[in-house]
Amino acid sequence: MARVGRHSQEKNKEVKDTMSKGIFVVMEQRYGKVQNVGLELVGEATRLKEDLKDDVVAVLLGHNIEGEVEKIYHYGADKVILVDDPMLE
Repeated sequence: MARVGRHSQEKNKEVKDTMSKGIFVVMEQRYGKVQNVGLELVGEATRLKEDLKDDVVAVLLGHNIEGEVEKIYHYGADKVILVDDPMLE
């Protein structure tokens, strides 16, 4: 389950440093399937990464959608952050 909690100052710095690097694409999914618009945005982000010299990071929220992660990598994402929680079903 995904949880939000208090972090130490050191942990907050680590999270902030991670979040300030990369080209982030928030993926849209319906009924457990990634929508084409998100995949298209990942493709466009891969073009930007050449100029920005940064990673493409896709963020996917839902429940029982692990099977969609490989598809996102196929479209060019360097990293995928998966937030899986029954409340996101």
